[in-house]
Amino acid sequence: MPAAKASGIKPAKIAEVQARPHVAGTLSYLRDLYMASHVEVNRDMLNMMLMESHSKAATATEEIMAIRELGKMNGCYEPEKREVSINAEVTYEKVCEMDTDELVRLAGSDDLEPDVEDAEFEEVQ
Repeated sequence: MPAAKASGIKPAKIAEVQARPHVAGTLSYLRDLYMASHVEVNRDMLNMMLMESHSKAATATEEIMAIRELGKMNGCYEPEKREVSINAEVTYEKVCEMDTDELVRLAGSDDLEPDVEDAEFEEVQ
């Protein structure tokens, strides 16, 4: 508003000018630019926001979600651990040389046995 008044726009016309698409878009862009460069979100701010969400929760589900997020953010839970085993002994070249039985064993399932009676094979070189 001070900028509009300083530019000579009458107070009664300020809302009308601000509603124009190109003016509204410019104001929104400048507001976002200002917020991005002047407002810093930190852990304390996030904690306060989550506490406020918790206190304003309308349902138990919303309350529990806020509590979980607070716990995660403050390191109250052990990180999830995933175990991955990699068989480095099997290379592309070795897989290309394996016969069907070896590939089925490598896949770890006996259910992958092909139906040989209905299969058509073509020699590839």
